[in-house]
Amino acid sequence: MTTMDVRSRVRGGAARAVRWAVRTALPRVLTVARAVLPARGHVFVAGTPSTEGNAVEIVRCLLDRYPGDVVWADAPTPAYLAAVGLPYAGRVRRVAKGSLGALGRYATAEAVFFTHGLYGEPSVDRRKLTVNLWHGDGLKKTDRLFPARTLHGRPSDVVVSQTRLWGRSKVAASGLRDEDLLLTGHPRNGALLEPATAADLTALGIDPARPFVAWMPAFRSARALGTMRSFSDSDDVHADRRLAEQLAAGVVRLRGAGLQVVAKAHPFDAVARDVPGVLQVDDATLEARGVRLYSLLGASAGLISDVSSVWVDYLALDRPIGMFWPDRGAYLRGRGVEPEWLLSLLPGDDLETEADFDSFARDVLCGGAQSLGRRQATRSAIGFVATRTPGHDLLDALASRGGRFGQRVASRGPAAPGPAVRTEREDRR
Repeated sequence: MTTMDVRSRVRGGAARAVRWAVRTALPRVLTVARAVLPARGHVFVAGTPSTEGNAVEIVRCLLDRYPGDVVWADAPTPAYLAAVGLPYAGRVRRVAKGSLGALGRYATAEAVFFTHGLYGEPSVDRRKLTVNLWHGDGLKKTDRLFPARTLHGRPSDVVVSQTRLWGRSKVAASGLRDEDLLLTGHPRNGALLEPATAADLTALGIDPARPFVAWMPAFRSARALGTMRSFSDSDDVHADRRLAEQLAAGVVRLRGAGLQVVAKAHPFDAVARDVPGVLQVDDATLEARGVRLYSLLGASAGLISDVSSVWVDYLALDRPIGMFWPDRGAYLRGRGVEPEWLLSLLPGDDLETEADFDSFARDVLCGGAQSLGRRQATRSAIGFVATRTPGHDLLDALASRGGRFGQRVASRGPAAPGPAVRTEREDRR
């Protein structure tokens, strides 16, 4: 072994030790800090990536209704916030997530909203509200995400969900009660109903005069980000790398039918999703152009997906969904799915042959009529909750629990017909 090899191993070991220390010590320190320090007049919001839709949309609603400052960890750029109608100056305070200032603001916030394992998820404090916005419901097994959280107590006061099926799983795994599940829908779904404009599409290189379908696959291999180590959800990395090659023939059929295809890779994805004839967009491009991802989805005519949670949210639009999942076996042998019985009730046909893609194209061009029954069956099976104002419905529910979230402003319009929010206990009555 050379001296360089030794040094490399030492550096790698030191980096792993730092990550372990952060994951182990920080939640405990912040649990104590939240219990000791008094609550101040601000809320703390954190999403991953910075433009994560649930974080963006809950900030939008908070600015309408919350009287104090909104402290946003690793918030998007001021230009992006201005483009999507969120003022950066004034009540929005941007902080670097890993800074001491951010940790202090987190510990003293009267309410915290987060999407992905914020600071190792310290235990809640009874004087301060903690809301797990989550980052989507779906088939991916989540059991391995929870064991570390129980070391620090309850990670949140409530969990937000789009479905009864996966909402119940999240509540049970978090050690919460039935009534701590808020079936309001994810805040980001509000953006689905505010589709990207023709100017937005043009800025991204999409022809607004032609319909397009979005390809949004789940990651199989995640790259290392911050304190998160790289890992794989599949037992065959080669199958992961073949996805783009396998989709190419289908793209030819879709384009031949007059459809554009736009690909958006998962922000954790370690594998490129480049396919000839497919327009690529990523978080950096969307942020630079000032376009919300779910507004882009709202402008699409159809979706190609797999185990990703995006197809669950997309059910709100009731448009065609094609399931392109040629490595299903490798994924099931890796991370796996829950529940497996739902694999027979997915909202669209498997896209395997050219004939499958031709049929999907026809369905997209006729507005999804031929797959309507499939989507309805899926919505019923998972207990999908539809609402036009999910962010405000969530704040309504939190206000009923004593949160200082006021009333929705008149400009936002009335709530969707029917009950805006249900807890799991109420849903069983």
